[in-house]
Amino acid sequence: MIVEVISAYNPSNDYVRKLNLYEKFEVKEYWIINPMKKNILVYVLTEHGYDAPTAYTFNDTVKVNIYDNLEIDFKSIDI
Repeated sequence: MIVEVISAYNPSNDYVRKLNLYEKFEVKEYWIINPMKKNILVYVLTEHGYDAPTAYTFNDTVKVNIYDNLEIDFKSIDI
């Protein structure tokens, strides 16, 4: 699992280049956190690569898919 916080200076690096790189190396879960838009995109690897991401907001609790009992409550984090 990799979690990236978007840089305001080069967001395409995370949305395109790193996404493709992590998919190539079969990273099971990739989260992109965008503090400017206050959202989280979660990509989960399938046998065909990454599916379309699931989008969450900073008001959500997000399940970490690679673990059975782990969730992150973004309301409790000051990003």
